[in-house]
Amino acid sequence: MFDGHNGVEAASYCASQLHQNLIRNLSMEFSMEDALINAFSNTDIAFLKKCREERLKSGATAVVTVLTPEKLFVAWAGDSQAVLAKKTEIIDLVVPHKPEREVRI
Repeated sequence: MFDGHNGVEAASYCASQLHQNLIRNLSMEFSMEDALINAFSNTDIAFLKKCREERLKSGATAVVTVLTPEKLFVAWAGDSQAVLAKKTEIIDLVVPHKPEREVRI
């Protein structure tokens, strides 16, 4: 899920590129964790370059989930939220990036 801020350019760019960057990283045999980190980072770097060249001011938040037979992987940037509904239980999958958020290590 991609949520645009100050325009649709960043959300549209992420929707078309993030999964391609993830696939590229997985084909290079990165772990899923590293592939997701690299995909987010590479997409951000490429979009920032596009912003400089085209004078765009758009931004986006994103939540990505990847389900494998063994695990559910969740990656996000920004203040988007995601939950998992498990029977009668609701599980927060992300801690939104907000200025008032305490840093957790």
